[in-house]
Amino acid sequence: MQWEEASFLADLETLVMTDSYSRDPEGVARVADFLAGRFTALGWHVDRRDLGSSAGPALVITNRPSTRYEVLLLAHMDTVFAPGTAAERPFRVEGRRAYGPGVNDMKSGLLMTYYVAQALTDELGDASIAIVMVPDEEIGSVASRGVVEELARQSAYCLVLESARASGNMVNERKGIGDYRVIFHGKAAHAAVGPENGADAIRAAGLLMPKIYELASPADGTTVLIGTIAGGTTPNSVAARAEFSVDIRLVTPAEGARVDAVMQALAGPAAVDGVTIEVTGGIVRPPMPLTDDTVAFCKAIDAIQERLGITAAWEASGGGSDGNLVAPFGVPTVDGCGPVGGFPHSPDEYLELDSLAPRFALVAETVRYCLAHPRPTYRERQ
Repeated sequence: MQWEEASFLADLETLVMTDSYSRDPEGVARVADFLAGRFTALGWHVDRRDLGSSAGPALVITNRPSTRYEVLLLAHMDTVFAPGTAAERPFRVEGRRAYGPGVNDMKSGLLMTYYVAQALTDELGDASIAIVMVPDEEIGSVASRGVVEELARQSAYCLVLESARASGNMVNERKGIGDYRVIFHGKAAHAAVGPENGADAIRAAGLLMPKIYELASPADGTTVLIGTIAGGTTPNSVAARAEFSVDIRLVTPAEGARVDAVMQALAGPAAVDGVTIEVTGGIVRPPMPLTDDTVAFCKAIDAIQERLGITAAWEASGGGSDGNLVAPFGVPTVDGCGPVGGFPHSPDEYLELDSLAPRFALVAETVRYCLAHPRPTYRERQ
């Protein structure tokens, strides 16, 4: 099948003009309806997973149901833009760039999965491919994590069709992410009349902060950030409550275990009498490490790039994606395989139209490589 840009752009406009904010299940469901219809018409099996009232559905799409998939393609249907954004900033094409909310992150990559499936359907034979589309990647894939991990256990390779970097680079390593809230429960009192009757939550928070930052380990690639802090009610009151958020980025599972153990152990009495500490959250995305198997997979993709006349390098990222949920199962995982663009999550988000045909060819040829080079899945290794 030859690449058809006009058809792709028409479908892309439909998707971009369908608001699908992560916390708008109805909007995400409309995107799911569109894609489910396309894949069903193609003859693929669509398993629509209900993830509850607070999230849109997840789609597990396969050319044929199986317990083993030669390759897993990952994409997300949600964006960071609130309902109404598409009407305010509608899809448009200027020169060789397309604009609109989510055009780059990641509705173009999301749609690319369908065009690749369409191109490969007639040659799959007995091979099995799985595509997972989630509704909540932008808010941590909390509802859909189990679905992604289920398919990860059954898949031999994984391609994440998040957009490539503006340079065209792809991603073969991502840090894990820890996301915590540390909440201090104290007792209110007047600042001048009986302050000793209170228990100062803000003071307890301030005393603990330096210890939080000490969790960082530059040598191990572990970073720590207290990103938000709140507390108190009035300037002349002892604070009955305070809280701060902690963002952790880490390279190795061992570091994740170390940091999480320390964070969870904070729960209990604080350094200030009468104040107790509550800790919520945890390691929400494990690291996506650059394993020997992933390096070999990258080299194979590099050979495909050379054959196709494409030049794209590999890089590591401190940000997470659903690839982080697949890699811990020993699946060679590469990310940023989608089209090229820039300024995601902003009004200036764009997609490079000249990247569409090369990325379509690269993903299709990489899937063919996976079909021709089978490897055991996590489930088969157990």
